[in-house]
Amino acid sequence: MNENNTEPEMGLNPRNGFSAIFLSSSSMLLFAYFAEEKSSPFLFETFCVFIPAFLVLLFKRCFRNIFFPLFVEKKKIKFSLFFFFFSFIFGFSTANIMAKIFDISEIINEYEKTILQYNIIYQIVLFAVFPALFEEILFRGVILKSFSKYGKSFSFLLTSILFAVFHGSYEFFLPIYIMSAFLTIVGLFRGGLLLAIFFHFLFNFLNLIAMNYLQNEMDIWITSAMFFVSAPFYLFLFFKGLKDA
Repeated sequence: MNENNTEPEMGLNPRNGFSAIFLSSSSMLLFAYFAEEKSSPFLFETFCVFIPAFLVLLFKRCFRNIFFPLFVEKKKIKFSLFFFFFSFIFGFSTANIMAKIFDISEIINEYEKTILQYNIIYQIVLFAVFPALFEEILFRGVILKSFSKYGKSFSFLLTSILFAVFHGSYEFFLPIYIMSAFLTIVGLFRGGLLLAIFFHFLFNFLNLIAMNYLQNEMDIWITSAMFFVSAPFYLFLFFKGLKDA
C-alpha cells in the first residue's frame, strides 16, 4: 500500500472523522432509546448513518467532491469483480460456520422474519439500496478519507473495524469484516466510492435472494469446502489490493 500520500483528502481531517463517529454513535443510542421496537430500517439508516455524514460534509462543503472522480481504472474494476466474487463466497461460508459454532438459529430466524415481512421490492430498497448508499457515504466517504492523514493503512484498518462493529453482532463480526475489508480497499481506489456503493448493494442483494429462495440449510461439508477453497484466493487478492490501493 502506498503510504506516501498522507494529506487529508478533499478538506476532510481526523476531527471530521471523530465528529461523524460521535454523531452516528449518539444517534444510535437516541434511536434505541426513543424509537419503537419495529421502527422502519429506513429511519435508522437515515437518522444514524446518513444525517451524521451529511452534517459533516455540509460543514466542510465537500458533499459533491466525495464522489469524484466518477470513474475507476478498468483494470481495477476487473480486479474488484474477482475480489468481490471470492469475498462473497468466503464471507458467506464463514457466516454459515459461525452460525454453527454459536448455535444462533433463533437469532437468525428472528432477523429473517424482520426482513421477510416485506415484499421483495421493499426488501431490496430497505435492505440493499439505502444501506449501500448511506453506509458507504459515512464509512468510505467520510471516515476513511478523514483519517487518511495518518496513512492509508491506519484509515483502512479503522474504517473496516468500525463498519463491522457498527453492525453489532460479535457472532458475525468476522464475516462482516471480510466484506468490510473488501469494500474499504475498493474505497481506497481513486474514484472508488461509487464502486464500493455498487458492490455493497450487490452483496446485500445476493443475501436477500439467498434468504428468499434458498430455504434449505447448507450442508456443513459444502460450507467448509467453500471456505477452504475461497480463503487463499481472498487473502491473495486482499494483500494485492492493499498494495495497489
